[in-house]
Amino acid sequence: MPDPRPGYDETELAPWEQSHESDALGVVCLADVMPERVEWLWSGRIPRGKVTIIEGDPKVGKSTLALDLTARVSTGSPFPDGAKLDGPGTVIIMSAEDGLADTIRPRLDAAGADPRCVIAWEFVAVFDDDGAPAGVRPPSIPKDLDTLERLIGTHGAVLVIVDVLNAYLGADVDGHRDQDIRRALMPLAKLAERTGAAILVLRHLNKSGGANAMYRGGGSIGIAAAARSILLAAVDPDDETGARRVLAVTAANLSAPVPALSYHLVLAEEHGCARLKWEGTSEHTATSLLSVPSGDQERSAVDEAEAFLIDLLSAAPVAARDVEKAARDAGVQPMTLRRAKARLKVRSTKVGMGSWCWVLPASKGHFEDVQPPRGDHLDHLEHLWNDQDFCSPEDAQPPEDAQPPVFEHLPTPDDDLFLIDEEL
Repeated sequence: MPDPRPGYDETELAPWEQSHESDALGVVCLADVMPERVEWLWSGRIPRGKVTIIEGDPKVGKSTLALDLTARVSTGSPFPDGAKLDGPGTVIIMSAEDGLADTIRPRLDAAGADPRCVIAWEFVAVFDDDGAPAGVRPPSIPKDLDTLERLIGTHGAVLVIVDVLNAYLGADVDGHRDQDIRRALMPLAKLAERTGAAILVLRHLNKSGGANAMYRGGGSIGIAAAARSILLAAVDPDDETGARRVLAVTAANLSAPVPALSYHLVLAEEHGCARLKWEGTSEHTATSLLSVPSGDQERSAVDEAEAFLIDLLSAAPVAARDVEKAARDAGVQPMTLRRAKARLKVRSTKVGMGSWCWVLPASKGHFEDVQPPRGDHLDHLEHLWNDQDFCSPEDAQPPEDAQPPVFEHLPTPDDDLFLIDEEL
C-alpha cells in the first residue's frame, strides 16, 4: 500500500518521535491501538467495561430491578429476554437508601440470588493525622475509586451497582454543574474500561416534564454523557391499573435498538418484599413513556385517536402510509396517533414484498371476512394476502386456479412497496 504522506521518508523520525514528548502529552497514535469488539453483560442494554444508567421516578422499582439483575448475574441465569451469561459472576452493591438485612437480602432471596456472589461496600475507614482509626464514612466518587478498583480486582466483580448516584458524589461535586460531573465520572468510566466491569448507576428523574428522555435525568447532562447506555424505568401509561412498568432504552451508543420490556412488581410473601415478574416486550419507547397526557383535554385527544383507529382498522388492516395520511386529514397529531396505537396494541405487519400494514388486535376488530388491505398502492397485492391472523387456515390456502400476481414494472426504491414503517 502506498504511503499516504507524499515525500515521507520512513527512516526519518518526526520531531515528536525523537523524544519522549508524546508520552508527556498523553498522545496515542491510532495505528498502535488494536480494535476491540464491545462485550456485553446484557446484550444491547448493559455493556461490560462501561457506565450504564437506569433512571426513573420513585416507586417504579429501580432498586428492585437492579437486584433482579444482580440475582441473574450471581447465578449465571439468563436475562429477561433470554440473553445468556458466560456463567455466575460477583456483584458489588453500593446502596445508600436500603438496609442490607431488612431490604436488600430479602429482595435478593426473592429473586433467587446466590448471596455468596454479592458484596456490599458500605464504608471507608477514616484515620487521623497520626494514622490512628478515627471512624468510618460512606464511599465517595471519585475520591474512593482506587478502593473500588481494588475490590473489583479482589473479588473478580463483573457488575457494580451504585444506588443512587447523588448519594455517592463527593461533597465538592455539584451534581448540577456539568464541569464537576464530568471530572467526577470520567475516572469512573476509565475504571470500568480498565477492569472490564459493568458499572450500573441509578438516578431519579427531574421534575421538568417533557418527552425528551435525554434531558429528564436528574442532575447535569454530563451524567448522561459519561454513560454508553441509558435505560428508563417508568409506569406504562396505557395500563389502567397503574401496576405495569416498562424498561426502555433511552440511549445506546454501542448497539442497535432493542425492544422495551414490561414487568410487574409482585409480592414475594415468603420473603415479605417485592420481586419482579417480567412479561415480555412492549411497543413503548422512552419518549412515549414520558409523553403522558398532562390534562383532560390531552387525554381526550388520545381517546379520540383510539376511536379513529378502531373505526379505520376494524374492517381490515390498512397500509401504514394510508393510516398516517388519514390521521393527518382527521387532525390527529403524530405523537397522539402513536400513543393510541400503543394503547390499542395495534401491530405493524409486513405484507407481500415489503409493505407494512397496521393491524387491530382480534379483540378490537372482526376479521372473519377480511379482504386484502386496500389502498391506491396496495391493490395489486391481493393474491399475496395470506396471514392466518386475519383468516382461517382453510381460507388462507390459494384457490387451485390462482395465478401469481403480475406487476407492470419491477419495483424501485421510489415505489411504495419499499415503504417501511418508521417504528421498525
